[in-house]
Amino acid sequence: MDNTDIEHSHIVYAYDPNQKKYFKAYHTDNQSLKSVVDKDETGKLNISLEKETAADVQQPLNYRLTVTLRPKPEEQIYITAVSETQKNCHQYGVTNA
Repeated sequence: MDNTDIEHSHIVYAYDPNQKKYFKAYHTDNQSLKSVVDKDETGKLNISLEKETAADVQQPLNYRLTVTLRPKPEEQIYITAVSETQKNCHQYGVTNA
């Protein structure tokens, strides 16, 4: 593959039992993160698909897919939170100076 660029966004919710509601525990603030599919030491793309089904969900059958991404070298952010009010912003794609 000549072009392994990928844009992706995520929202992962967690439940706060004290507030009795779900909150965004990990998200990209409605922005797409820009990455490339990483390659291993032999030059092959770091993509794998398990041959056996995952045990955590019985139906429908699920197979674990792993794709290793490397951020493009530009300033991007993602946000993590441990509650509705405690949030952290993280850099993605640049190193801290």
